[in-house]
Amino acid sequence: MLMTGEVTAEDVRAAFAEQAQALAEGGAHGLVVETMSDLEEPRPPRCRQSHGTTGRACMVFDAGKDKDRTMMGATPEQVAQVLTAAGADVVGANCGVGIELYVSVCQRLKAATDRPV
Repeated sequence: MLMTGEVTAEDVRAAFAEQAQALAEGGAHGLVVETMSDLEEPRPPRCRQSHGTTGRACMVFDAGKDKDRTMMGATPEQVAQVLTAAGADVVGANCGVGIELYVSVCQRLKAATDRPV
């Protein structure tokens, strides 16, 4: 996690890029970066643009009073907007509180992006 200071944003980007390249060279058609809590971490579009794969990013929503925010406090709307602007082909949610609460999270994601959820 970036917030711990053990790695930098550039370290994370370099790791994603290295993995994306290896996966693309191995024949992958798409990348899924999932179970992220910090909007600074899931930047698959940066990886995929240079490797010709599609990029999907899924965030974990399990924090806040209504369990509808990421650990870092981002709302579904903020997540959808940031990931869409970053070029994600698909935005989504995984893990966290489960399907009952994720129905409304996914509805909110969809309302804030033109990308598939």
